[in-house]
Parts: sequence; structure tokens; C-alpha cells
Amino acid sequence: MTREEKANVIQDLTATLGTSSTIYLADISGLNASDTSNLRRACFKANVSLSVVKNTLLSKAMEASDKDFGELPELLKGEYFNNDF
Repeated sequence: MTREEKANVIQDLTATLGTSSTIYLADISGLNASDTSNLRRACFKANVSLSVVKNTLLSKAMEASDKDFGELPELLKGEYFNNDF
């Protein structure tokens, strides 16, 4: 992805964050293709927008947003591993 493409993604995410009343973050790295497709279908049926974005781009969009996301942008930076279920 070029710098220009990244800048466009950040701009789009910032706009989406600005108009969204609620956002949810999920780690779907453990899902197989079938489960991912089922999740996408369920979101579509529920009229829920589902976007898969790089953590760094989302973090930058949150920092550029007028909304206060607290410490969340910092948590999206670097590697994060958690065994809590």
C-alpha cells in the first residue's frame, strides 16, 4: 500500500469514526475462512458495517479524530498477545 493509499484509508476511517456512535474491535485472526464468511454474512444481515483494517492505520485515524478514544490508539500499536478468553 502506497503512502497516498494509506493516507486515504486514514482519512476514510477518521470520517467513519466521526459519524459512528459505537465501534467494536475484534481479533479475528483465529477464524478460518468459513467462520470469517459467516461473520461477514451475519453482519450484513444485521446491517452492521464490518471493516478489516491495519491496527496502525486505525490508531492514526483515532488520533486524527475529534473523539476521545482514551488509551485505545496506544493499545493498537506494536504486538499484542493475550491468552485471556
